[in-house]
Amino acid sequence: MPLAAILTASAFLAAPPAGAYTEDAVVAKVADGDSLYVKGARAPIRLIGVDTPEQETCGYDAAKKALTQIAGPKTRVRLSARDENSFAYGNGFRRPLRYVDNVKTKRDASLTLLEKGLGVFNNTVGEYDRELEYVQAAQRAAAARVGLFSPNRCGVGPAATLQIFAHYNAHLNDKQNMAGKWVRVVNRGAKTVDLNGWRLRPSNRKYYTFRNVVLAPQQSAVVHNGPGRSYMKDGDFHFYWGTKIDIPDPATSTFEAGSMFLQDPVQNFRAWTFWPCVIDCPTQQLVGKLQLFANWNNRDEYVEVINPTSEPVDASFLVLQTGPSVFEIPQGNLLAPGQSLRVWARPHGSDYTFDRGGQLFSRSGGEITLRGNDGVVVTDLRWIGPCSAQC
Repeated sequence: MPLAAILTASAFLAAPPAGAYTEDAVVAKVADGDSLYVKGARAPIRLIGVDTPEQETCGYDAAKKALTQIAGPKTRVRLSARDENSFAYGNGFRRPLRYVDNVKTKRDASLTLLEKGLGVFNNTVGEYDRELEYVQAAQRAAAARVGLFSPNRCGVGPAATLQIFAHYNAHLNDKQNMAGKWVRVVNRGAKTVDLNGWRLRPSNRKYYTFRNVVLAPQQSAVVHNGPGRSYMKDGDFHFYWGTKIDIPDPATSTFEAGSMFLQDPVQNFRAWTFWPCVIDCPTQQLVGKLQLFANWNNRDEYVEVINPTSEPVDASFLVLQTGPSVFEIPQGNLLAPGQSLRVWARPHGSDYTFDRGGQLFSRSGGEITLRGNDGVVVTDLRWIGPCSAQC
């Protein structure tokens, strides 16, 4: 079951199921903020669910100190995992992935680091028993601006007001359309911003560093997943990461939340986005303020996004999704009261199209969703059974 569907399920917070791997050990040495050695083991233990700064980077000392306080040398800890063979490569070792709990205090090392904002949540494939708790802790720390999320924690960086969005579901087949997943950086300020030396990073630290990019107010720099050649479109920069990065779709990835961070040249975390968002969600303010209408005529299929309220509503960067078809609403769509925008199934003399070659809607049943890039659903339209021309 996807994480987005079980955000309130208390069972998700339960301890690992019976039969999961568990052993007690004594800590020999803390290697860094998210790994430690236990007596009798050659390879270090890598903590599940958290990634802390590497040596000689901002935040490293604080994270290592915190882990030492929880599980320092001679501390008896309980190591556990859903799968005994879960591991990660790093620093020349095949490191076992484990939850690490202080036997005496019952403190979960990963959870404590996330609560203090000393690391970011890091997906661990197959190890999801505590994922919701970790996701909530990480997002709560960001909302409170503690630890890595503290303003100017690493020094005073350049003035900028930037926002990032993660387009985590590509149009049609995600595997075939790798570049259809991207991260957008938008200049929300009134002055230009020189992005030289700024970098994007997912939780696993596959950095993308901007070079020679200056953003005008409201201009975007979009970094697509995978390899490709840079270009300009509609006044925005488009770049490619150069390699495949982790931009998971929670609707299709079992228990897999995503996050993306923007760091300035002095390593401060200046903007971030989480999906599915559960704490301090930007799109939450739009819930209930827009409606959907669909025309099911096979030749002229379209979706309309309507503002039924008495106030303007900004629909910029919201995402329409029906089945595998995805359309991100371009910037600048501030809908006046009663105004609507139309997205066609196929090219129809409009730039707003799902660009489908065949039928967009199923008459037997389905759903159209309007959501934010943080996973928050603004509104949806569902149907069951056959429809007439318009439903």
